[in-house]
Amino acid sequence: VCAVIHQPSYTLFNMFDDFVLLARGGLIAYHGPISEVENYFSGLGIKVPDRENPPDYYIDILEGIAKTKMRGHATPKHLPLLWILHNGYEVPEDMQKDLEEINMMHELYTVGSITRELSSVEQTKSKDSVHQNVSQRNDLLNRKTPGVLAQYRYYLGRVAKQRLREATQQAVDYLILCIAGICIGTITKVNDDTLGAASYGYTIIAVCKLAPCVIFINVLNHKVAKK
Repeated sequence: VCAVIHQPSYTLFNMFDDFVLLARGGLIAYHGPISEVENYFSGLGIKVPDRENPPDYYIDILEGIAKTKMRGHATPKHLPLLWILHNGYEVPEDMQKDLEEINMMHELYTVGSITRELSSVEQTKSKDSVHQNVSQRNDLLNRKTPGVLAQYRYYLGRVAKQRLREATQQAVDYLILCIAGICIGTITKVNDDTLGAASYGYTIIAVCKLAPCVIFINVLNHKVAKK
């Protein structure tokens, strides 16, 4: 299940198990348990101010909105590099220049010491979280693709739930269709020769007019709700 949550509260943020913080370019600045994220950034010199939401503050730092001082000569743009060094991964060639700019290799390689206060079990989980997620991808190779009927059943159930959530909108649509059908039925002459062929044209026109009517009603309801 995937969901997009904009500006989650601190309570909701703590309900998650793992946290992935992406820097510009899709680089990982942190990927691990929620319980360790503040300890990790605190060791880098990034401390969340009082009454500040941690996820929002970390994102502001990566975007350059919030200013902060980090250990040594590191800057927020070096957070992906610090994460690589923290986990003991090999530094890519395109980050070698950033490593030289910092010129504090000894300090950077000891970034892992910021979690010494944590238990050894928690350190192992933090270090291997990425590898565990990658290894789980192999299990997907052996999964069975649902059949057409199963996919149709799930899709039908999903659409039904969406329709039930918009019960008022559905009632308005059907009401407009009924009114349009009554109007068309009264002005159309049906005989045995044409079998009501002319009514098909009117039906197409009515369906085309349905969308503007629905939009107008939605706008009207929105204005009434504001008042």
